[in-house]
Order: sequence, then C-alpha cells, then structure tokens
Amino acid sequence: MFCDIVQPDGQPYDGDPRYALKRILRKAEGLGYTMYVGPELEFYYFKDSSHTEPLDRGGYFDLTSLDLSTSIRRDTVTALEEVGIEVEYAHHECGPSQT
Repeated sequence: MFCDIVQPDGQPYDGDPRYALKRILRKAEGLGYTMYVGPELEFYYFKDSSHTEPLDRGGYFDLTSLDLSTSIRRDTVTALEEVGIEVEYAHHECGPSQT
C-alpha cells in the first residue's frame, strides 16, 4: 500500500516520508532541477503469521540462496506486476528473509 499520512484535519503530517519527498521535489524544481525517484519495497518473509521465524539465511544480493523464499520472492514480483507495480530489480536484502 502506498499512501500519504495526514493529520486528523487532513493536512499533511510533517513526519511523513512521502510528504518530505514532495517538499524536496518542489524545492529542487524551484532551483531548476528535475529529480527521478521511485520506491524501494523492503519487507520480511516469515514461516507463518504467528511467529518471526525466517525462511532463509541469505545475505545482501544473495542470488544463490535457492530455498523457499526464492520462489516466494518470484511470486511476489509477479503479483506486484499483475496489479500494475513495475519491478525493476528484486534481490535479497541484508537480514534473514529480508527482501
């Protein structure tokens, strides 16, 4: 889910990272710059919804950890693309089961 965080009165929340980015983009545009940005989705896979037991022990950009998380990562990319979210790269992050 991508969303803006707002205060109860509907005004942007200053601590919202998306709002901070929008402010910086406006400032850069005012200075004559064009910035190109995109989100980086990071999350963890766990064995079940009740515990935080990781699925793997892979490391950053580890493309050789052929285990359960490899096929789940591939399925996640497919699902994201099916709902219109373009995935440029998919790889293992630093922590166990982190994508």
